[in-house]
Parts: sequence; structure tokens; C-alpha cells
Amino acid sequence: MPDRPNTSSSTSSEEPLNAEPVPNWDDRSPLFSIRLCVDNMSSFPSLEADVKSMFYPEAPYPSMIEVQKWQHGPMFGVVLTWDGARFNNEPLKPRVVWNLAVQHMGDFDIVEIKYEFPDRQTPCPSGWEPMEQAIFLTQWTC
Repeated sequence: MPDRPNTSSSTSSEEPLNAEPVPNWDDRSPLFSIRLCVDNMSSFPSLEADVKSMFYPEAPYPSMIEVQKWQHGPMFGVVLTWDGARFNNEPLKPRVVWNLAVQHMGDFDIVEIKYEFPDRQTPCPSGWEPMEQAIFLTQWTC
């Protein structure tokens, strides 16, 4: 029996076409994330599509951005994680992601913003602030 069987939990070989190799996130610091939340699963497909269109609507995701689904109780959503990457020649800071979200989340209302400051031992580069920004969204029912 092999030491590392090929199971569904192993995703290293499951890469999109034309994708660059995904770096080891542990080697890239600081990391930043934004959590986009919805209050029911029926809203999720719309949220996921909007999040993907925020960055690269016509090209594969670059290796510096990671998109993950998550669920906690009745809340569903996606988490984007990135490092010091640049987007349209501008550092991809939380403010930039927030502006992108405002532009592309037309089907949702922002109902709450939550900031969490993780305990970090390493200093951040000038102008960067490690933060998890949770944006709670509710879908319009027009």
C-alpha cells in the first residue's frame, strides 16, 4: 500500500487549464483574506460567480489568489486569500478588494462588516495591515 494514496482530499494534481503552479502559502507573508458571506445556500451560486468575476473574468486565476468555499452554521460564502500581489498595477490591499466587491456585488446588500486582527509575530511591510475582513451580504429580493 502506498504511503500517500490518491484520495479526493489530495488536490495537488487538480489544477485548472493554463494555471500557474500554486505556491506554498506558508512561505508567503503577510497573507490577507476577505470573507464574503451569505445567509442561505440559495444565494451562493450568485456570490461565487460575482467573486470570480471580481478579479479575472476572462482568464485563469493567478497563483497569488486563492478562493475557498466555507460554511459555518447557517452562513455560507467564499474566502479569498492573497499576498502582496498587484492587481491592475495596484497593490491588492483590502481597500482594493473592497472597492472591487462594491462594484461587482450588485445583487447583494452589505449588512455587516467585521474586522479581525490575527495575532502575528512577524512585522508587516510598510503600508500593509494583516486583517480578515468579513462582509456579510444579503441578496436582494426584488
